[in-house]
Amino acid sequence: MTTVSPRRTTVFVVLTLALVALVIAAGAAIAVTLRAYRYYHAHQTNYVGDSFIMDDPVVGYVQRPGIHNRYTAPPAYDIYTDDLGARVDKQGMQAPRKVDLLAVGDSFTWGHGVQDESTYVRRLARAKHLTASNVALASYGLTTSYLSFRKFSFLEPTIVIFGFIEDDVNRAFQPCAPSLSPYCRAVPFVDFDSQGDPFIHPPEYRSREYYEYMQDVILDHSFGWKDVLWELKRDRLILSGKDGNGINQQHGRFINDPASRQRGVQFLLDSLVKDVRDRRATLIVVYIPVMTTVTPLPPEVASVAPTWVDNQHVFLVDTTSVFDTFIRDNGSDVLKAGGVDGHPSEVAHQMIADQIAPVIDKILARPDDIRKSIAP
Repeated sequence: MTTVSPRRTTVFVVLTLALVALVIAAGAAIAVTLRAYRYYHAHQTNYVGDSFIMDDPVVGYVQRPGIHNRYTAPPAYDIYTDDLGARVDKQGMQAPRKVDLLAVGDSFTWGHGVQDESTYVRRLARAKHLTASNVALASYGLTTSYLSFRKFSFLEPTIVIFGFIEDDVNRAFQPCAPSLSPYCRAVPFVDFDSQGDPFIHPPEYRSREYYEYMQDVILDHSFGWKDVLWELKRDRLILSGKDGNGINQQHGRFINDPASRQRGVQFLLDSLVKDVRDRRATLIVVYIPVMTTVTPLPPEVASVAPTWVDNQHVFLVDTTSVFDTFIRDNGSDVLKAGGVDGHPSEVAHQMIADQIAPVIDKILARPDDIRKSIAP
């Protein structure tokens, strides 16, 4: 009978355990890679080019100057910016150092889904012979739009258009902007002090990983090792309870009770009206519903509008009625960007421009109580 030495037994056990560990590791690696590959296919955004936004210590994030991105799936469109980061219709444009019209707001005003020349901002500028700068940006809310106006007020606009949608009220109180990333895209937000008074809280949860993630995962690319690496990082986020579904609540400052919302919205709009008037400009606040479901003007805005709308220096354009009537008679497909997206199509942008045009005509017809730089 052959006796197996203890040493051989030990070697055999070690090799067996190593083989088992190797098989487990290989299986785990295959599983992670497969999950990363499925995620890659499920989250293709079809944005070709470098990231079109960058960090900003005040506004949270702004558009990069001098970029060209292409969105290749319906609704297909191009994004160009000038040397200030405002959206324009072709590459290499220089921004004017003074404008007649400054537009701030979210992706509906920025023009997601359509070429720049089709946006309601550019249509108005073209029709009324105005120099214009569109500094709206995707996922902006009331707070970021207001601070965007302050950032670009050095352009000395005579008319300021502030376009917003219903969700911009929610965004005003959230420390993270809506995003395709599980990492926080930090933005300023309305917070409240110990006496319950609202103030603008600076961007607090700024993460370098957000911009790395957007560049490596979200922008158009071939599947590779970085996708697997980010899959592991996402697993870590989920295990720590900080995945994208709960990121605002994890940060613990999201105040959303009705009374606080009302105070916060009034605070922001009162601040915007005051700042625009202090700069001797005229403000046009424009409410735009989502093209799939027309909802009325948010009650937080409707209740405070009478305190600042005077139809001389501050106007409110509510486009709800015109879109509600159109959809009831014709359906909504033609109003959707690319026929598939809830953002305004070219037809919808023209309808928005048509609603604003009479207000601009009234402003242009006024005598010397506005700056003489505007001439139709």
